[in-house]
Amino acid sequence: MAGWARAAVLVLALLLVGKGAALPVRRQEVDDPFRPGCVTAGAPRDGDGVINVHIVSHSHDDVGWLKTVDQYFYGANQSIQHAGVQYILDTVVAQCMINPDRKFTYVEMAFFQRWWNEQTPHMRDVVRGLVASQQLQFINGGWSMHDEACTHYVSMIENTGLGHRFLKEELDYIPRVGWQIDPFGHSATQAALLSAEVGFDALYFARIDWQESKVRTAAKSMEMVWRASESLGPAAEVFTGAFLDGGYGPPPGFDFDGMPVMDDECMADENSQAYVEKFVAAALRYAGNTRGETGTKNVMFLMGSDFQYENADMWFNNLDKIIHHVNADGRVNAFYSTPPEYTRAKYRENRTWAVKTDDFMPLADSKNSYWTGFYASRPCLKRYERVQAGYLQAARQIQLLANLKVDKHVKQQLRDGKPWYRFWHGIDRHDMDPLAAAVSLNQHHDAVSGTEMQHVAYDYAMRLAAGGAVADMAALDGLRALSGLPVTEPLVFCKLLNESVCLPSSTSDGFHVLIYNPLSSSRLHIQRIPLSPPSASDGLAWEVSENGVEGGVESASLPSAVVPSTATAGPLQLLQNAKDASALEIVFEASLQPFTLHTFTVRKRTSPQESVTNAPQPSGTVHTPSSSHESGRGPVPGAWFDATVAREKGSPAGSHSPAGHDTRAPRKTKTLPVHARVQAEKGKIVEIGNGRVRVGFDAVTGLLASLVREDEGIAISLSHNFFWYEPAQSPNEQASG
Repeated sequence: MAGWARAAVLVLALLLVGKGAALPVRRQEVDDPFRPGCVTAGAPRDGDGVINVHIVSHSHDDVGWLKTVDQYFYGANQSIQHAGVQYILDTVVAQCMINPDRKFTYVEMAFFQRWWNEQTPHMRDVVRGLVASQQLQFINGGWSMHDEACTHYVSMIENTGLGHRFLKEELDYIPRVGWQIDPFGHSATQAALLSAEVGFDALYFARIDWQESKVRTAAKSMEMVWRASESLGPAAEVFTGAFLDGGYGPPPGFDFDGMPVMDDECMADENSQAYVEKFVAAALRYAGNTRGETGTKNVMFLMGSDFQYENADMWFNNLDKIIHHVNADGRVNAFYSTPPEYTRAKYRENRTWAVKTDDFMPLADSKNSYWTGFYASRPCLKRYERVQAGYLQAARQIQLLANLKVDKHVKQQLRDGKPWYRFWHGIDRHDMDPLAAAVSLNQHHDAVSGTEMQHVAYDYAMRLAAGGAVADMAALDGLRALSGLPVTEPLVFCKLLNESVCLPSSTSDGFHVLIYNPLSSSRLHIQRIPLSPPSASDGLAWEVSENGVEGGVESASLPSAVVPSTATAGPLQLLQNAKDASALEIVFEASLQPFTLHTFTVRKRTSPQESVTNAPQPSGTVHTPSSSHESGRGPVPGAWFDATVAREKGSPAGSHSPAGHDTRAPRKTKTLPVHARVQAEKGKIVEIGNGRVRVGFDAVTGLLASLVREDEGIAISLSHNFFWYEPAQSPNEQASG
């Protein structure tokens, strides 16, 4: 009995020790007769004519689409779409720690940096270890996966640079592969500037025109060398791959959520061999559509899709089994891989590739299904993105020229308990970071493209406004420093000039106007500023003069005119701010030097003969950043579009200058109401030209109305409007687009 008791105690002790000890993960050998796990070790083999199947585990995580970026990250609003990015990253990291053969590829830094900044120091070290062992790799690396049709190249660079900055600072990582798998068509700019010149070794995507895909598949040229820049030629070419089936998910039949790999031979539903057959058939089909008749071939299987790997254990558990059984079969060589590893393997094939020299625009996925409507959808968000992107570049220049601290206002907002400015945890180290993050977020292929839901579009616009609010503070500090104005000078941005609303200028007899030119070239800029209504005695006697570039002595008066506010401001005034709108504006031409702040003085004269030196001194300061759209031209990338106004400290709204002039409310004048002015402008055409071409616009709607080739004497009347189309159900045989 005593011996039995000792034996029982001994067995119990062994069980307890076994339960508490953490055993290291080991790679199982093929001939292991007890195989408690799967053999998942593997790598590309060269030289024996084998088909290497690179299994790329990935998740495509939209930073806004059906849900907002916050809802996607936290897994909120699941009634719209089940997706929670934080859980994807949690479970992927945990599963990669279990098996050192497993690898995962991630793309969107807007999500990853937020997750990163919620991790403990220990977990960050774990992630750094996964990156060092190349189990976790990053491709593309932008803040978002930017669109390529509606974006400007400056903002594409901004988006890529912000994400790459985070990766370099936190993980000392530099992405080497472009990954544009979901945008709706692909531009030459992406290939040359945002791939080859960024330093990428390759660029991969999914969507190309269905007809081109058909031709390329037959010619085995879905992988190619894209030489997209006519001027740079081979210096800006990049190896490019378009996915064979036009999507970025797994080959057909590999939906583990519906049908897992069941490899217990004692089970009636054992299906591992069926999976092997499907895998080998797909690999042979991919290889058959890849260039080269002999030698080793490398093909890539994407295992993942939109917001996949929230249950990473399910994915990796099934992929482990597939790798084990496929390699035991021996017909193909399967292993965990990443796009950078696949690219290196393709380089080693040393083949001659077809050369592509144009772009992949527009996109069509069938005869009557051109993806072109998004070129013009949500025009307000498209313009707001351009405005804020230009403002971001100009504000940075001012901050630099004024030699300001780069993080003063971000830190102040946090100290003041205003975390709503801080949309991107950890990235807000500089005053421009909130706006840079918002601008980069809006480059997403479901943001500026206009393909998102309405509440998501509102969220994108709100982030642009909030980021701009922090940038405003830094820009105003810079303007005061550059102009020599005192710190107490209450500069104000007037952002409603398109509505003829600017209270400091429309309630004052005099003010300063600050205009900064962020462009590298000189320009003539037409500026319009709302004015206070005239009294019966002084009529329309206003004048404009420019101070020296460094805020010195005023020059002689500049040509100017007082005119009614524009007809296009009328409908906007009816929607909002009608009580603050001005019926009159002063218009003058400003000659602006590159990267220079100019100061102008606008003031009312008591009599037309009064000299400049005897005129009343300004009672306010208006900052109006250089805005090309105010002069009738479209936005210029990098220009500062929104305007600003300030009043002297202590000068109440509605007062005149402190030089002893009348401070009573201005008298009412007989000005045409808004709707009457709109009616009066109907039918009028406003023309601009350069001596060779003259373009006419409707004075009320602003739509294109006429085009004249003056050098050839050709005149064309045009009808321009906005419409929608329904091509998918059209019985018309004529292809859309």
